[in-house]
Amino acid sequence: MTDVLQTNIFFVITSIAIIVISILLVITLVYVIRVIRDLSHVSKIVREQSDQIVQDVSSAREQIISKAGSLKGILMFFLKRMAPKQKRKKDTSI
Repeated sequence: MTDVLQTNIFFVITSIAIIVISILLVITLVYVIRVIRDLSHVSKIVREQSDQIVQDVSSAREQIISKAGSLKGILMFFLKRMAPKQKRKKDTSI
């Protein structure tokens, strides 16, 4: 083979390889863009939900402060909720 023919074959193979690599790169970038959009959507939802949690905690805090009024009231509130319920014995001395 002559040098010119070998050079032409090399350029044809190189051109095909560049085209295939470019197509694969474009496909990869499309998937990366989709993933980034999904992450953006998820982060937006997380941000909204965290804002709602902050509002709920703030309103619960205000309700506890307004109803309890003191440290004793708050402690009694939680102790009543956490204390195990005791069963009463029936009075059989009637």
